[in-house]
Order: sequence, then structure tokens, then C-alpha cells
Amino acid sequence: ARVGEAYDGSIASNINATGTLAYSVAGGSLPEGMEIAADTGLLTGAPTTEGTYTFQIAATFTSKQGWRSVSTYVSEEFTITVRPAN
Repeated sequence: ARVGEAYDGSIASNINATGTLAYSVAGGSLPEGMEIAADTGLLTGAPTTEGTYTFQIAATFTSKQGWRSVSTYVSEEFTITVRPAN
């Protein structure tokens, strides 16, 4: 990634079931100017500050099992290096 340049990358989960899947930042922080779409896991934006950013993305899967809701939570660490603009 580069300062001021559009970035998009998908954080994909391999949970394959019927229910609701939601993504969120569980730790650390994304580069300023970037965000993750809760419903798709798409990481987008144009970073504003150079540096190396380490963060955890969580995927929470919720499904109905009879009369109750069951949630499964997984997370993984990612690192993005934002380089200076050209």
C-alpha cells in the first residue's frame, strides 16, 4: 500500500454454513484512512500515513440452532506496510 493510493483487499473466511458472518478489527489498528466492511471483509481506503500496521481481524459467525443462537469467533493477525507516495 502507498500513502494516498486506493487499496482494496479481501479478508476471507472459510466458514461455509448458513447464518450471518461479520468482520471487525479485534486488536491493533488499521492504517488511518482505511476500513473493513463488516459484511464482506473487504479492506478498503487510501492510507494517509506511512508505517507498518499490525492488527487482528475477527470473523464472527452466528447461526440459529433450534431456539438458540450460536456464535463462532475466529481471528487472525495481519500486517500492512504503507510506503510513501511516489
